[in-house]
Amino acid sequence: MLSIVTPGQGSQIAGMLSPWLVGDQNIKLTNLFSSVAGIDLGELGTKASQDEITETDIAQPLLTTLALISANALKLKKRKIVFAGHSVGEFSSCSLAGYFSATDAIRLVATRGKAMAMAATKNATGMSAILGGDKNTVINQILKT
Repeated sequence: MLSIVTPGQGSQIAGMLSPWLVGDQNIKLTNLFSSVAGIDLGELGTKASQDEITETDIAQPLLTTLALISANALKLKKRKIVFAGHSVGEFSSCSLAGYFSATDAIRLVATRGKAMAMAATKNATGMSAILGGDKNTVINQILKT
């Protein structure tokens, strides 16, 4: 059995679609997904800067596109695969597992990304990760904010 885990936002890197856009089928899929999302995912996934693809409304459909076209290129057989996803990766995992279509996944994450980006403009937001440290020091630092 094979397990495939599709990542969430933050894992995107500039040019990440380039190695996967070598076959006609993946180019056609990316063009279709671009039409559904309303943005040029091929251009964004091959030529855009890291700053551009960090924007939530771009990162989410871009990561979903990568998961879907890479799975297509690998010609995976669903019967012997377990799919899981982290955050926005849940959408591509559900699509790969057959719960909904690839275009539905793109439509959902494009809408989700736009809504999250809009919500983030209304209030100051941020995200942090705690990687180790003394428990009491970490708790005291959190309580200060």
